Amino acid sequence: MTTKILFRDVIIALRENAFVTNSYPLILTYEMHCSFKGQKRIAEILKEEVADLLYVVSEDHDGHQFYAPLSSLMNKIIIKGKGKLPSKEISLCPGLPKISVEVIQPETSPLFLCKDQSSKQEDQTDPSDIELKIHKMPTLTRNYDVSNEKPIEVDLNNVKKKKKMTKVKKILPELNLLYGLIGRKLDLTVPMSIWESVSLSEGTIKSLYKKNLREIVNYHKKYITKIYPAKHRFDSSNFNPIVGWATGAQIIALNFQNFDEFMLINYAKFRNNGGSRCGYVLKPYYMLHDFKEKDHPFFSEQPKKPIKRVKIQIISGQNLSCIESNSRKIENIFVEVKVSGLEDEKFNSTKRTHTFSGNSFHPVWANKEKPCIYSFDIASPDFSTFIFTAYSENLLSKRRIGWYAVEMTNMQQGYRVIPLLTTDLRTKKHSYIFCHVLIENI
Repeated sequence: MTTKILFRDVIIALRENAFVTNSYPLILTYEMHCSFKGQKRIAEILKEEVADLLYVVSEDHDGHQFYAPLSSLMNKIIIKGKGKLPSKEISLCPGLPKISVEVIQPETSPLFLCKDQSSKQEDQTDPSDIELKIHKMPTLTRNYDVSNEKPIEVDLNNVKKKKKMTKVKKILPELNLLYGLIGRKLDLTVPMSIWESVSLSEGTIKSLYKKNLREIVNYHKKYITKIYPAKHRFDSSNFNPIVGWATGAQIIALNFQNFDEFMLINYAKFRNNGGSRCGYVLKPYYMLHDFKEKDHPFFSEQPKKPIKRVKIQIISGQNLSCIESNSRKIENIFVEVKVSGLEDEKFNSTKRTHTFSGNSFHPVWANKEKPCIYSFDIASPDFSTFIFTAYSENLLSKRRIGWYAVEMTNMQQGYRVIPLLTTDLRTKKHSYIFCHVLIENI
């Protein structure tokens, strides 16, 4: 929740700052609750401020097999919202592209709504306030009685006004013109347009991963999906985004106000392409539409067997002190290493060094008696993230000094330095963990 802010101010801020650090497209999702008057004003502001930046549904949308590649979306803003895809061209007003209104004919639909025929006056609605209504149709709907399966005719003109009919959310056609993605519900059995996009809860995507992995990955080779946190997360907690990535979903929405382990994993995901300066990375090849092989081990219905073994030796650290907390000098320090991934990685337990007592500026753990070498067997390298955390401890509690995460696919062998981050994912200056990494095939 935020205080009141003008829509124009938001759009101006986006226009001036959206592409400062990189040129990748910006996607805006509209949850529309405005009246036609408000929608008209929104459309006017968008055309005045960012008309040249908008990527909208193509007039020949039926002729596109895949959504536009990133190379043609640079410095573009894509608006996603509930609306209609063009089907019959009409021109609303000069200077605007054409849109379509889908007209439902009586002979093709057993259920349709119509405008009250009691008024014979011609509809003089202003083009900018057009409502998608169907005129000159019988005031009847056809329902079916379950008991005898015979159609029942109901006169809508005689229905009591007290009974509220289900209202369809209406989008002003003039605003609909500016959308680049049209929201809809997921149905894996019905073909959809590449311009349509669904939003799924974390619970739904987990279920699809367990029961329909191959189908949902193939679906995401062509269509764009957003995954959002469950409604019960009133505390702004997060869910593990790895499951969503493993289905090929393109957008995983997290609560960025909560700097938890899942946000750290999200940070690690985009380090492969510039970190916080970029919001796009390429999916594994077998999740792309041009993957031609019939099968891949990732889709096996049997429990996945480890294919990689990672050995990590925690050698030493540098400047491991809680400067931010203004605490006294730390003397007892240890490091934990864990793997976060899919269910196949759960057998890898969290590894912990022994506690180093004394010098917090340069603690050393590896020695002849305690080499501090830890082994991890990985079944799904593309979706495994290693998390390194340095702690200080006393008799009653432990405190996190710093942490860092790196995806398995980004790990390099040999002697490496792990730069630590603060709790809120800022760089902790001059704080490192020195280690050695060895990766073997099993």
